[in-house]
Amino acid sequence: MQVLSLLLSIAAFGLSLYVYIVFDRKLKSQAIELNEFKLMQIKKDEWLRKSAYISTSVKKDSFEYILVITNRGQSTACNVFVACAPNVISGAFFKGPLLRPGQTAEQSLSLGMVEQGFLDVSIEWDDDNGHHKETQVAYL
Repeated sequence: MQVLSLLLSIAAFGLSLYVYIVFDRKLKSQAIELNEFKLMQIKKDEWLRKSAYISTSVKKDSFEYILVITNRGQSTACNVFVACAPNVISGAFFKGPLLRPGQTAEQSLSLGMVEQGFLDVSIEWDDDNGHHKETQVAYL
């Protein structure tokens, strides 16, 4: 009877040790994956916090078109340069030293014969993540 009890105790101990080792590995691998995911989220949030995103749109005032330049990012955009084409006679360029988050700037445009109904807008700016260059289409 004592031998049977000893064998049952050894089997129970072996089974509990096996379960502990298997689940400990799974828990450690899940913890590693979770830490990598958190680190990736922290890096992404930091990159977004340091990013400025300049977008453009065109609105029509009573007799002229106005190019609206907006910083939709979370960081200040420096050395903002905006150029428009085609068919822009005057007001084709905007150059500003700073554009803070959520801030907008407006530039009057004198348009020639507009056939396409859109403007190609070339934008360059600097932020904490470096220099950016982008081309957008602004519809009239």
